[in-house]
Amino acid sequence: MEYGSQKYRFVAKEDLGKPWFKSLPAGAAWQADGSLKKGDTTLVVCDAKDAARNAASNQKAIEHQHKGVGAPLRDKGATFTIESETAPQIAVPPSRV
Repeated sequence: MEYGSQKYRFVAKEDLGKPWFKSLPAGAAWQADGSLKKGDTTLVVCDAKDAARNAASNQKAIEHQHKGVGAPLRDKGATFTIESETAPQIAVPPSRV
């Protein structure tokens, strides 16, 4: 498994019924090796401590990837702003159904 080093493990049949895994997701199927797949996704799980560590590690990696984005343009005097606006309300006639 690709994420074994991050303390993830395959969801097992014994996990079914636990507070975090009450029922099978629709369309999921047990595989011959005991793993559970839904489409092309294999379901995995880890404990809360490891999940928190993995989330922090992922956030740090994202911040590292974004560090300096736009810096070359800012060095040339460019400025960046983010603007948003709310779309106007649309009047819809009542349904006749």
